[in-house]
Amino acid sequence: MKNLRKSTIFFLVAQFLIVNVLFLFPAYNKSYAAFDVQGVELFKNNNICIIMAGSTTPEGLSLSGFTVNTENVQSRISSSGSLCPIPPFFTGGTLLTTISGITTQADPTVQGLGRGILISEIAGNSSGVSSSGDPLGFSSLVSRLGGLVSTIFEISLPDGCDIIDDDDDIVGASSDLSAINDFSFPTCTSTTGLTVACNDASNLLTAITGLAPATSTSSAKIRFTISELNGFADANMIDSILIKLDSQDIFCPNNAGNPLTATIVAKNAVSSPTITETIGSTNIGTPMQAAKLSYAAETVTSIKGETSTNETGTTPVLAGATTANTIQVEELNNESIPINGQSSPTIINPSAINSNEISSINVWLIPSSINLFSSPPSTTDITFSDNSLIVSSAPYLVMTNADDLNAPVGTLVIPIQLNLGGTDPSAVKTTITIKNLTLSGDTTASKDSTISLSFYELVSGAIVNTPGALSVFSSATNTTNPRNFSSFAPLSTRAISQNTIVGGAVNEGAGASQILTDPDLSALTARDTVLGTPQITNFTKVVSSVTDIDLTKIDLSDSNSVLTVTGNKGASIGGAKVKIESFAKDQTTAFDSVTITSKSDGSFNAKLKADFSKGDATVSLKQTVSKIDSQVIITKTVTASSQSCEKTVCGCANPNCSPNITSVLTFIQDNGGLAQIVTSGGVLLQEVITSTKKALGLS
Repeated sequence: MKNLRKSTIFFLVAQFLIVNVLFLFPAYNKSYAAFDVQGVELFKNNNICIIMAGSTTPEGLSLSGFTVNTENVQSRISSSGSLCPIPPFFTGGTLLTTISGITTQADPTVQGLGRGILISEIAGNSSGVSSSGDPLGFSSLVSRLGGLVSTIFEISLPDGCDIIDDDDDIVGASSDLSAINDFSFPTCTSTTGLTVACNDASNLLTAITGLAPATSTSSAKIRFTISELNGFADANMIDSILIKLDSQDIFCPNNAGNPLTATIVAKNAVSSPTITETIGSTNIGTPMQAAKLSYAAETVTSIKGETSTNETGTTPVLAGATTANTIQVEELNNESIPINGQSSPTIINPSAINSNEISSINVWLIPSSINLFSSPPSTTDITFSDNSLIVSSAPYLVMTNADDLNAPVGTLVIPIQLNLGGTDPSAVKTTITIKNLTLSGDTTASKDSTISLSFYELVSGAIVNTPGALSVFSSATNTTNPRNFSSFAPLSTRAISQNTIVGGAVNEGAGASQILTDPDLSALTARDTVLGTPQITNFTKVVSSVTDIDLTKIDLSDSNSVLTVTGNKGASIGGAKVKIESFAKDQTTAFDSVTITSKSDGSFNAKLKADFSKGDATVSLKQTVSKIDSQVIITKTVTASSQSCEKTVCGCANPNCSPNITSVLTFIQDNGGLAQIVTSGGVLLQEVITSTKKALGLS
């Protein structure tokens, strides 16, 4: 019994110690954190976007207007409105060393739609603080972690996502963040009960600790601190902190998980923490591609009125100037092209100040071969799928600084703007079609090439929603370090130090590799496929000669004198123009003709009419590349017997009947009327003539 009492006493003492250790050392007890964490969309002026009750129009909610506990963010949203939906997260960007050994840093998507993370103390009931609310939530938290000077907050980014240290100027930098021209730190704000710091040195926050790139074992992190608890205001305020993930603070590849979830913790040290409390986690958006660049579908009509539709492909180049196949820019989200809606210059670039809706954008088509384009299309060659946008001025090519100080050399620039009185661009997905883009006749430019798509916003000075391709301009005054372009314009106030690293910071004279050749440039542009930027496409393919159509890969069928010509993979040169003609027996003038563009793999489909009135018909095929025709016209015979018995006056049930006037009239009506049959000609017309003669006893 005595031993039992000792055991019982020991157990009670141990239990007491365990409970008190957990109380004294919260590293082992993470139940203290009681905060509301939400991902939010930012309004045009970087405030929280809400929709008031009874309204459908978004408006901004500023944290600065809350001064007492009855004016907290949650009560405002729950009683008078709701948060706007989290915008999509346009993906793209990673670190990469090209196949040529050129090292490039992240060239990320600059988000045109603002987003942030709202962290709030628990608000309690609508009358203010109750037993369920805690106006000292942040104060209690930092007290448990050892005070303000020992507390730092850490946002862990989703797997696959990262932060940008654009010129590698954070590592080894001073603790004075204001001395660093870096775009990567988020901006932040809070209610009146406290002061928050996210892009300035404060307590544990320095240039080195502010951002942490992803490693093989840990996620990327963004850090911030509370620099001051504002006494009386803090005790009487349900406080909130808004971390604004401005522009390009974070980026995610196109294979990032869905949803994108960020986790926020508070720590009392940056390395080897002894105390950590989880504040919460939240969704910061759904990853998606903003836009797709591709060749446009082509619909053509034969002379006799038969319609053929094909996806077109890479433009083949043989020699001399040629016209590129029609291309298109497809908007995959209503606000991928950030004109109208929630996007503004200050959302893209906080130093821009301007919070007006964006009304114009420059569309950039950047070739991997600088001299690829010889002349731009005209304004009328640019068309839109709806009336929300228009071309604001004539498209142009950038070949010198005088053409455009912002776009890469070789770029085709298409200025577009809001169409006043048209459909709201932020409410519709628009497809832009570009025809008649002329390629250079310069043989040095005639090579396999790609083009990539970027949307450049003029006021903020940054490419928006689309990672950019790097291009170069060979400067006669600076041959060792030619001008390099990345996704940030060189004149942008926030982009001066944002040029992509090429063996060193390209905006620095020392250590920058010279990129002069198109193969190097092509390798850099091709990196976009690794960056998660599908808005890049193969554009031209050099061919050594124009070969003949491969007849063994052509299938031909006839239905009621309408021929379907199917070219299987490899039947033609990918992207070539294929002219198909049908001839009646012993005729040298084509009965019908159509010209289509093949897909990148050389396949195609075409329809045209045949004339079987004189017997078997013949089909000829030839292809054209750079205005040069194939030398041999390939022909194939189609027999008249292929007409189905359903298209005879007597039909299949009684093929040997003697037709009468009534059956002939019915047949004519069933086949579109006499005018249609006469226009079509061929076997149908011959059947009507023959049957009419029989019905009148003239045969």
